[in-house]
Parts: sequence; structure tokens; C-alpha cells
Amino acid sequence: MQSGDPEENFAMINRELHKHNPELAAKLQLVAITKIDITEVREQVDQYRQLFERQGYRVFPLSAVTGEGLKELVRVLGETLEATRRSRQSAVAEFDKDAP
Repeated sequence: MQSGDPEENFAMINRELHKHNPELAAKLQLVAITKIDITEVREQVDQYRQLFERQGYRVFPLSAVTGEGLKELVRVLGETLEATRRSRQSAVAEFDKDAP
């Protein structure tokens, strides 16, 4: 949040990602607001959380210094990866079932 406009930075990164690899750009994205241990950043967290949540993103305020928010992010990442793994296993099993 300290350099430029976070909304524009996020949009620019996603435009570049889409140009480079549209399949990757279509994958689930989580938004991390970092350095929330800094007063100026903490004061803007709600504003940016609302901005990105309105766009459909899950938002995780984080501090590497204090560890705040890290457990929640790791938990959600684990759940998301597990759900993806189960979904792929199910798709493979369905394909194998239909294969001659």
C-alpha cells in the first residue's frame, strides 16, 4: 500500500498476468494486505478490504513482524489446496470410469 495506488497496481498486475498466461489469470486469487503493523497501513485496511471484497476477492491483512493474520491465510490456503486436490481426483476417477 505504500507505493502508488493499490487498486491500480492490482489491476495492472492482473492485466499483465492475463497477457502472459490467461489460464493462470483465471485461477482463484487471494489478496494479502501486508505490513499491517505499520500505523498508516492499518488505518487503510478496512478501506482496501472493502474495495477488494466488492470485487469478489478474499482479503487477508498480514504482518510478518507480528504474525497477525498468517494462521488464517495458511488455513485458507490449505483448505483451498485440499479442495482442489479432491476435485482433480474426482475428475480423474470419472475419466477413468468412462475410459474403455
